[in-house]
Amino acid sequence: GRLDGNHGIGLGVYGKGSEATASDLVIAGGLPVPGAPGGGIGAAALSGGHLVLRDSRLHGNITAGLLVAGYGARLVGEHLLVDGTLPRPDTDDDGHGARAQDGGELQLREVRLSGNHEHGLAVEATGSVAIVEDLLVDHTAPRLNDGNDGQGVAVSRGARLIGRRLRLHRNHTAALVVGH
Repeated sequence: GRLDGNHGIGLGVYGKGSEATASDLVIAGGLPVPGAPGGGIGAAALSGGHLVLRDSRLHGNITAGLLVAGYGARLVGEHLLVDGTLPRPDTDDDGHGARAQDGGELQLREVRLSGNHEHGLAVEATGSVAIVEDLLVDHTAPRLNDGNDGQGVAVSRGARLIGRRLRLHRNHTAALVVGH
């Protein structure tokens, strides 16, 4: 299936007890929400929602290709390509391939995060965790608003990364940054 040109979030799971499993999707060309910050996210699990996404491509979305946010939220991604995520048009920052924040749990296996902006993978805030295996993060570009960052993986503000067999290749400023 194909989810194209969605405002807000292409595939979203919201709230405790909500679950979805999807595969063989192309989620592309996310659009910002008119009059609101951000939007155009490829796939997200929020506020306790659980999402499993397999064998899919997330291309040319905005803000984040994959987002998990909020305690109890979990996103599992397997055999994914997340590429070409663009910064927010209102601020020219973000554009992350994948992001876990505010206590969310992100699990990635056999995933490539390529040609995204600011951080290929961002894990932010106490309680947030990314558990990754066989992850390739490459060609992360800097933020458009100031030309900074472009890091492969960034772990900050008390978040955790548990990884096995990571390959971080040709990112703009750093492969892995912990504690910034």
